[in-house]
Amino acid sequence: MEQSVIEQKEDSHVSTETLTKASLLDLVFKGESEPQDKRFLPTEEGGVFRYLYLPDIISSLNPQKEPLFPVVKDGDEVVGLAQLEKSPYKENRYWISFISVDPTYQGKRYASKLVEEIFNFAKRENVSLQASSYKEDGWLKLKDILKREAEKTGIEWEDEENKM
Repeated sequence: MEQSVIEQKEDSHVSTETLTKASLLDLVFKGESEPQDKRFLPTEEGGVFRYLYLPDIISSLNPQKEPLFPVVKDGDEVVGLAQLEKSPYKENRYWISFISVDPTYQGKRYASKLVEEIFNFAKRENVSLQASSYKEDGWLKLKDILKREAEKTGIEWEDEENKM
């Protein structure tokens, strides 16, 4: 996967794409030493994306475990993102590390678009997916969407509790 943007899909002003680490960092830092979009800061510093922690992404040096970042945009603004990591335990499997939507945009089907992008990525790359861990509130919001996309795309999907 040499491309910086894996694939982009548009739906009027809403688009999805899967970014490499380098592309995400370019989007956030725009060539500067500090994030240019403060929404990407940790939540305790005013950021809006739960579970995103830029220092961990910046410091990950193992190219074999290089994370990918499906994003959903409204126009040019990232309104939701997820992180995918290669499983160290099973060949051709990615963990969904997190799915997060800017609270300003929640309840407007952006999480559904993000999940669609995750499963479309899995289909393009011929890989299976697994939830690495999740918070109860997130699981309650996303479980039906995840199950529906797994059935729709035929992608093998496993979550630790239900082994779907």
